[in-house]
Amino acid sequence: MLINYIIMNKTLYILNTIAIVIVVIGCINWGFYAFNYNLVNKMFGSYPILEKIIYLLVTISGIYIAIILILVEYYRSKDPNNASNLNYIKYKRMLHGICSS
Repeated sequence: MLINYIIMNKTLYILNTIAIVIVVIGCINWGFYAFNYNLVNKMFGSYPILEKIIYLLVTISGIYIAIILILVEYYRSKDPNNASNLNYIKYKRMLHGICSS
């Protein structure tokens, strides 16, 4: 199944980890940017091409992670016997019980 391949494949695991780290770094930079401090610009401002490459890597990583999450959710919803899907259903029922009482 595709979900197991995405999660269990060693190469994809490393790629996913790298993409998540890059996205987190981009998020931290946006947090600093809210206070008028651009961390990437301060570190690589004298190399504008390197700065653009970093922004491009953050963008590509964000799109990649979004696609992976969409694929995992799509295939998880297609397989009702998936253990993680069953745990998700139990979790939703538990939340529904808490919210309705």
